[in-house]
Amino acid sequence: VYAWGSNSNGVLGDGTGTTRINPVVINFSGNFVTQIAVGATHAMALASNGKVFSWGSNYAGELGLGTYSNVNAPSNVNGTIWTGKTVKKIVAGASLSFALMTDGSAYSWGTATSGNLGSGTYTNAYSPVAMSLGSLVFTDIFCGMSASHGFA
Repeated sequence: VYAWGSNSNGVLGDGTGTTRINPVVINFSGNFVTQIAVGATHAMALASNGKVFSWGSNYAGELGLGTYSNVNAPSNVNGTIWTGKTVKKIVAGASLSFALMTDGSAYSWGTATSGNLGSGTYTNAYSPVAMSLGSLVFTDIFCGMSASHGFA
């Protein structure tokens, strides 16, 4: 994976905060990346082994690392809540993130000021929390860049 451009809060994931006019390689420690999701000031990657990585701004917990600290290189999302499940898709919004599992369950983290995490609360989550549709399952999940809502 390559990145370039503005690197505010380490959003390029190259381990620095330096703006790059040429593409630079992002190091995923030998993990093969199959998906990238980009929010306003953070990014995520899904590896073929199911690991989810995130980096960049973390003011609302959108990195899902269990802290509110910004990170300038890919870090493993705290996915202990979905242990034993397989991540199918990742989605990034302005300051929130989602993961859809192959079994139809979904998880969210980041800003919840408008209830946009779908977790039944207005409290920001700095680690993934379960979303619920009752007995229904998610088949897909989407989020807009500046959205305060989601669709499944």
